[in-house]
Amino acid sequence: MMTSISKAQDFSVHDPFNVYRLKVNYLNYWRLPKVCPKDLCWAPFNDYLHNLDYDIQDANLHLKWDLTCENEYKGPLTSSIYFFGVLVGTFLSGQMSDRYGRRPILFAMMAMQTVTILIQMFSPSWEIFTAIYFFVGFSGFSNYVVAYVLGCEILSPASRVVFGSLGIFMGSGIGQMFFPLAAYFIRSWRWLVLTNALTGLLYVPLWWFIPESPRWLLSQGRIEEAEAILRLAAKKNKVTAPEVIFTSSEIEEAAKMRKKKHNILDILRNCNAVLTIMICSLLWMVITMSYYALILNTTNLHGNPYLNYFLSAVVEVPAFIIAMLLLRYCSRRFCQSSTLLMGGAMIFIVQLIPKELMELATLLEMLGKLGVTAAFCVVYAVTSELFPTVVRNMAMGTCSMTARIGSIVSPFIIYLGNYYRYIPYIVIGSLAVFSGLITLLLPETRGKVLPETLAQMQRIKGLKSSEKQAAVMRTADKSKVIKEVKL
Repeated sequence: MMTSISKAQDFSVHDPFNVYRLKVNYLNYWRLPKVCPKDLCWAPFNDYLHNLDYDIQDANLHLKWDLTCENEYKGPLTSSIYFFGVLVGTFLSGQMSDRYGRRPILFAMMAMQTVTILIQMFSPSWEIFTAIYFFVGFSGFSNYVVAYVLGCEILSPASRVVFGSLGIFMGSGIGQMFFPLAAYFIRSWRWLVLTNALTGLLYVPLWWFIPESPRWLLSQGRIEEAEAILRLAAKKNKVTAPEVIFTSSEIEEAAKMRKKKHNILDILRNCNAVLTIMICSLLWMVITMSYYALILNTTNLHGNPYLNYFLSAVVEVPAFIIAMLLLRYCSRRFCQSSTLLMGGAMIFIVQLIPKELMELATLLEMLGKLGVTAAFCVVYAVTSELFPTVVRNMAMGTCSMTARIGSIVSPFIIYLGNYYRYIPYIVIGSLAVFSGLITLLLPETRGKVLPETLAQMQRIKGLKSSEKQAAVMRTADKSKVIKEVKL
């Protein structure tokens, strides 16, 4: 039997998981026993949409694609499939960029991202949309990780801090701030997807500005190309490059490194590297889960969903500035642990706030988002400094891959809030605090030059190094400092 809707009280379109989810709130119909939206009479509601100049086809998307009632799980599943694509993409792109170079893989992923988003616009069903979304995730985050590694290998230690906080991450925050504005004015999800795809055209001019990593070229024995990039950089910075950039001993060392191909097994054979990558992977997983869960939860907050999403993006700006200042003036362990402890504590406290003070709960969640976002920024810098050049991109890709476990789970953590609204806050808060404490086991890398080999890695706190490894560290220090200045 059809149930009639006499009045549509509140209608809003929002995108909490970077797809385009429709949230319809009228007469609190979900509180009625055994009433499904598919059994409702939509004629009065469609008239209401006509008056507001909404696209009725888009408004009925949940019904057309059968995303309601027993199929409601498809909403968070869409996000999880996207993040599964991110998992596969970051792992494979790390391997490919170590073998074929940072620059070609970076632009290949950029092109793939733009094309897949454009194709997604023409999806006729949820199944097709989700399948394409896997490849959007595959490419979208891969270029993010490769770009970060490329920037870290090109820039000096001082510039790496600014690049990591105000470079890559600030751009992400600004993009998120514009997204709710675009979604507010572009109510058709297909046109909103097209708008996202067209932003990929901004990548094209970058091909003529972004060089290959000199570190990677040196590790591959392409000495002349590495020297040409460094001389061009010196010319642009009005610095006189030395006549001989790489000494014969450095070239011989690079040749030895080139003969030995590195893979994930090299990390697994080294006890220090295994413990380091396990802790880093845990940090990435918890931070990523917390970050995306808080983004997905913005539509569940009290108030306007567009404004909440905008505020969630705005808090990232001070978070990146705080992360930059912490990275510049504080130890890496303090940077990582303090941001996680602060963010976790704020989120955990939300469950103690009474329902009458919803604005205070929203404020605490935004402060928690600030701490988690700062931790997200810091973990990139910490991880990239811990691992040597020969496996750095592979390690970053592996950590990013394990982080996708957190992002895959994050939509369902928010979904559990349907059973008890404070479950997401308890899970996110407790895991963030635990991760903040375990960070204290990592070695300190502030002010240290980037290691080139596994033997030159800093040791986990409490883990003793062998005499042979200590000798390698002592003899390598001088040459590493000279090479850091050059690169």
